[in-house]
Amino acid sequence: MNVTASGSTWLLHFDDWMFLQDDAHLFNKTEMKKFGITVATVTLFFTRTAQ
Repeated sequence: MNVTASGSTWLLHFDDWMFLQDDAHLFNKTEMKKFGITVATVTLFFTRTAQ
């Protein structure tokens, strides 16, 4: 994926994993890599709430 940052465009590869913990919780981890080296990691945690 092409990502624009600070006026430059970088071709990065994404490794995205989602782990369903139970019916109400989801853990997401994404690594962005350039030349096989991790340049960024994003970790998210989602909780479903009752409506």
